[in-house]
Amino acid sequence: MNGEGTISWVWWITAVEVPALGCLFWMAHHGRRESEQALLKVYREIQANLGIVLENLAQSKLEVARLYATVADLKDVEKRLTDHLLRLETRLTYIFQAEHRASRRRPWRLAEQMDQVMARMQDADEKQKVYHGCGPRLNAKSDPSKWLSSDHAPWAKLANEKPQGVTVDYDELVKRWSKY
Repeated sequence: MNGEGTISWVWWITAVEVPALGCLFWMAHHGRRESEQALLKVYREIQANLGIVLENLAQSKLEVARLYATVADLKDVEKRLTDHLLRLETRLTYIFQAEHRASRRRPWRLAEQMDQVMARMQDADEKQKVYHGCGPRLNAKSDPSKWLSSDHAPWAKLANEKPQGVTVDYDELVKRWSKY
């Protein structure tokens, strides 16, 4: 605390922003994990249903063969349907594998997703005051070298990153706190 009625920026970062960002990272990670599990579940259901569809196709072919169509017509329909089902299966497999590879290949994707969520929140707050004017505000995109230069953080490590702790008397702490 700097003075009466003011809040230190260090306190604000440690007490408010760090837990809030941690929560946002957890939500994005959890949402991604759930979506991957849901996609895998859908993929497995499609695989299971594909067998049922092929079995039903075989039964309907027999029914049609007995009642309606010639053998040549049935073979043509069977070939077209089988080709179509195989194309669908190939597309679904490709989509699932591409998503899986992309999620492993781009570890920064979580940060991009968080930026997108925060941008939507900012847009909603600016247009409809969803967060009563207190929603997130994103900086304009800029060159990463600006933030990674020697003039800015991340700073070099200190010679003693973990100094020996100091025990402070409780009454002394209460006196310090009572000033604010």
